[in-house]
Amino acid sequence: MKTTNLTYWIGLVGCLLIALPQYAQQPLNLQEQLRGKETLAEIMTVVDDYYQGRPEDWRGVDGNDPRYIHWKRWEWYMADRLGPGGEFVDINQRILRAAREVETQMPADMRTINTDWDFVGPSSTTGSGIGRADRIAFHPSDPEIYYVGTPAGGLWKTTDGGNTWTPLTDFIASLGISGIVVSWANPNIIYILTGDGDSRSLQNGLVDAFEYERRSVGVLKSTDGGDTWKQTATLDTSFYIALGMRQDPTDANVLLVVTSTGIYRTGNGGNSWTQERTGSFWDVEFKPGTNRAYACTNTEVVYSNNGGLDWFQATMDVPFNGARRVELAVTPANTSSVYMLVGDVDGPGVFDGLYLSTDSGVSYNIQSNTPNILGRSGTGADDVDQAPYDHTMAVSPVNDSIVLTGAVNTWRSLDAGQTWAESTGMHDDIHQLAYNPLDGTLYNCTDGGVYWSNDDGNSWNSMFDGFETSQFYHLVGTPLDNNFLLGGLQDNGVKERQANSSEFVHIKSNDGFDAAYFPNSKDSFYFALNRDIWRDENGTHIQITPLSGDDKEFFGNITTHRTNADTILVGNSDIFRSLDGGQNWTNEGFSGSWALTNCPSNGNRFYSAGASSYFPSSSGGLWRSDDMGDNWTPIHTNPGFPPITSGTKITDVTVSPVNSFIVVATIGGFIDGVKVYRSTDGGSNWTPWNGSLPNVPVNCAAVTTSGAVYIGTDIGVFYRSPSMTDWMPWKNGLPNTPVTGIVLQEDIDRIYCSTFGRGVWKNNLIDGNCPTNLAISGSWSEYYYYQASDLITMTATIEGTLNSHMHVRSGGAVVLQPGFKALRHGQFSAAIGPCGSGGIPVNGDQEDEIEIK
Repeated sequence: MKTTNLTYWIGLVGCLLIALPQYAQQPLNLQEQLRGKETLAEIMTVVDDYYQGRPEDWRGVDGNDPRYIHWKRWEWYMADRLGPGGEFVDINQRILRAAREVETQMPADMRTINTDWDFVGPSSTTGSGIGRADRIAFHPSDPEIYYVGTPAGGLWKTTDGGNTWTPLTDFIASLGISGIVVSWANPNIIYILTGDGDSRSLQNGLVDAFEYERRSVGVLKSTDGGDTWKQTATLDTSFYIALGMRQDPTDANVLLVVTSTGIYRTGNGGNSWTQERTGSFWDVEFKPGTNRAYACTNTEVVYSNNGGLDWFQATMDVPFNGARRVELAVTPANTSSVYMLVGDVDGPGVFDGLYLSTDSGVSYNIQSNTPNILGRSGTGADDVDQAPYDHTMAVSPVNDSIVLTGAVNTWRSLDAGQTWAESTGMHDDIHQLAYNPLDGTLYNCTDGGVYWSNDDGNSWNSMFDGFETSQFYHLVGTPLDNNFLLGGLQDNGVKERQANSSEFVHIKSNDGFDAAYFPNSKDSFYFALNRDIWRDENGTHIQITPLSGDDKEFFGNITTHRTNADTILVGNSDIFRSLDGGQNWTNEGFSGSWALTNCPSNGNRFYSAGASSYFPSSSGGLWRSDDMGDNWTPIHTNPGFPPITSGTKITDVTVSPVNSFIVVATIGGFIDGVKVYRSTDGGSNWTPWNGSLPNVPVNCAAVTTSGAVYIGTDIGVFYRSPSMTDWMPWKNGLPNTPVTGIVLQEDIDRIYCSTFGRGVWKNNLIDGNCPTNLAISGSWSEYYYYQASDLITMTATIEGTLNSHMHVRSGGAVVLQPGFKALRHGQFSAAIGPCGSGGIPVNGDQEDEIEIK
């Protein structure tokens, strides 16, 4: 492990503790127990042991304590993204590097595809939430236009007050958004601060330590309203997490950015940045109408009188030290007022405090520190907070006594923060509260999406429709109806598509995971939700969890017999089998904590992968059962399969629909050359199918009747048929988001894939897709690959923006006609050869075949 990661780990501990209660007889708290632990295995062993036997009154419903859930989400993400020895690595740097390699240097046997990916859903849902929203910013003159940033789904724009939404950043390098500025001087100029700052851990979140989501790659800028983006100058060459960005109200070229390494300032619209102050900063604000600025760390508040060039420390009547997050808020209703929300909980019903400055940030006085407005209880009587993850505040633009705060829940005060009442009616986990200064509408960015209020938070309305940012863990379909899809989402439960529609029906809330349809009914299914397994038969939920109490495990894998719905297998550290629909269970041993699948052509055969834990372990393995799960035979020790180490996690096992001996296993992590393995004899022998796949996690796979394989990775979908010698990437409109599930429907030539941040997408299967002639025109600013058997003519413009790449292949000629342009920074390449053979030439091969008219 790198020294920097060890340093960041110290901060991670605090967030995931989330203000644990104190127990007189408790020998060591969790933070003390974690000292010196450096690997995922060491960390999660301590965490799992700690949460066993905790008092029921603070562990939540059915033991689904929100603090423990944060740990398990982190474990899920990290388990597939470790180095060869199980060490923590710079995840997002490696993913970005691999994406660039794929974009610029195609494998020798990669072929081109003409069909584009189309969004399926959910663009609306019947309940709960649809996807996390972190930041919001407003157009300076039109109240109907505003922008919302997400941690894994990019930047979104509405021009009609939230009735419809448009994604603006599906193909840039980082989809996390930690700050948005729409220039007050020119609304076509937009800045976005990349990264997932709300999952930060330098002062106790999730990113700093081991890059849980998306690290910052700096500030991106658009000068055309968000159509195209370019990177501004580098803020910092070191590892940093970004939290917020503001524009000077008196000089549109001046912006301030706060990060885990300091305050950064530009005076020229991002052409250059200077570090004006060191330290780990949480928030920055400008005094309305002036260049006076305020910023805060976890130990101090500072102010500047000259747009961030010089800074001075404010004074406190009740000093705070080591708070886990601090948020500031200002208002044009009283420009001398500065509110400060200090996040941490000192005991039942007591938080660090809501402070108010009435002298433009020079000094602060505490207004209240009860009830606990950071916790989960509607009365504020608990001792819970998750301040580093969600911590926000807004003040009315017309009445400076109206204050709203957001943490787990939303609270409002009508007397400048002296007394509080809970504000209900929205999804929990609040990331930003903000008033639109043009019309006074209050907006609330939550883990479920965006809400609005026109009565200062007394009542709320959701605006989910078209906000297509769902984070799917898994996706399954049913051959009984090609329109039906079912999947589990992070923090937004289990959802089902029940028609040829982008609306998904909400089944049940919390963290949904795996699911399986009954083989004989599209209206019934099993699903995993946090620590429990459920049976849903025609809309009636019955909990059928194999284990009870503290023995229950998170995120179980589920599969059924191919014809008998009452035979169900659940994979955790052990495999559990029921022959009566979940009424009774037997522990079959072995493990299915990583993957579990049946065989469509053989009802007796199942495959499983796992260990005694969800994280990688040298004790893990891959097994096959030929008697419906009664007995299991190890097949990971057979010739050709890679050794199972502390860095090797099998992410999926998938089987041919017509031959139960053809099986494919995928591998997560960053082990170069260890990605995909294929067997044609049920795992007795294995063939590496790695080819020139980039060194990124492979998350899922699907096999066709002809033996072709589709895989989902952290940088998209790849395809390989049995006759191909290598893999080909398949972008063509698919957003730059991890692919977590693949469903094939060969009878209608369709593939679905789920993503962790941009919902579900579909395309035609790759088969015989080669027109004779193809004409390509228009402007192109994404990743595209096209092929034709005879002639491709081009009048297209390849835009000079981030991630503009087009590659074409023709059997006869590629003709670049008048009007064709490839602008600087965009990429274009062409090849001559039959469809489905060869690849994009390297080193200038076959340039004489390209005709320019």
